[in-house]
Amino acid sequence: MTQRAILIVSTLLLLFGCSKAEADLTELPELTIEVEISNTEIITLDGKELHVSFFENVFETLSNSYDLIVDIEVQPDAMTGVVIDVTHLIYKYKPSLAYQTSLKE
Repeated sequence: MTQRAILIVSTLLLLFGCSKAEADLTELPELTIEVEISNTEIITLDGKELHVSFFENVFETLSNSYDLIVDIEVQPDAMTGVVIDVTHLIYKYKPSLAYQTSLKE
């Protein structure tokens, strides 16, 4: 009985792992976006100001159309809540996304 349970669990993990790997392979064009977070709820997305409450809609649209790379610049006086919101949304839509953070002096 134990061997049967292990076999079933292993098979399910293999199936879910393969389907996830297949979903990660996209044919979408690559796009790098730059996000700057400062001491307000207004973030800068590729040089354009955007209230953080609209970031999810914009990011979701972009992530559906492009294979995104995000460069996040967090200023030293940035609002912690905004940093958490932005990074959470990026992880939510693109958990495998490679992004860099840097502190601006």
